[in-house]
Formats: sequence, C-alpha cells, structure tokens
Amino acid sequence: MLETIVYISAATSDFREDDLDAMLATARRNNGASGITGMLLYAEGAFIQVLEGETDALDTTMERIRRNPLHRHILEIHRAEISERSFSGWAMGCRKGKPAEGEGEFWLSAENLKARISPSAGREVLALLRQFYTSAYRFDAA
Repeated sequence: MLETIVYISAATSDFREDDLDAMLATARRNNGASGITGMLLYAEGAFIQVLEGETDALDTTMERIRRNPLHRHILEIHRAEISERSFSGWAMGCRKGKPAEGEGEFWLSAENLKARISPSAGREVLALLRQFYTSAYRFDAA
C-alpha cells in the first residue's frame, strides 16, 4: 500500500549546515534504495518532512529517523494512504537558502509547494506545509 507520512522534529542544539548536507546525502541514498520519495523543509532548528512509499519501507525509514541523533521531538502529524506520489523522482527534495544545483534539490517557493503537492495529500497537509514555510513559528532549539 502506498502511503504518505508528514512529521515534524527539532534539530539538536549542535546541528550545523554540514550536518544537513550529510543527512541529505544519506537520505537520498537510503530512500532511493527503498523506493521512498519526499521533501524536507528545514528552518532555524525545525524540520518538517513529507515521505512517500510502501508501508514497510516507510516504517523502516521512520525507525531510522527516530534513531538519528540529529533529530529530537519527532512527532508524526499525518499518515494516510495515497493514490499517487507528490514527489515522484525525488529521493529527497530540500529547501536550501540558495537556488539548488544538484539533482533532487529544488528552489522552493509557496507556488512551487502548491504545484508539487498531490491533491490526494489533502488540503490540511498542504496548508500545514505552507504555514511552516511562511510562518515565523519554530521549535525552541534548547
């Protein structure tokens, strides 16, 4: 069964830009091998991530994320069966502070976010991602 998961988490206090680059490289390798696609937004110590894939692969991926020492306060906020992927072809897209150059990265804007989210993902998820992208709300990094 094809599903999507949306979760939020906080970075540890010693998280650095290099950690994000290493995390993305690992995620792209693991996700590509597992048939997982998705998108990661990171801003000021907070993550929100959308993952798509088969149920078993998603469960394995979430366990790996829970064991990752760079994440804390992991909260799964949405999980549902989907009929199609919103991020097909992206082992892991990520919002960066500059226009992306590598495959699987993209320059994310509110318009691009709207264009990339499948209608089957639900209005609530789209609204949540937009709110995260545009708001000043962030996890406390302490």
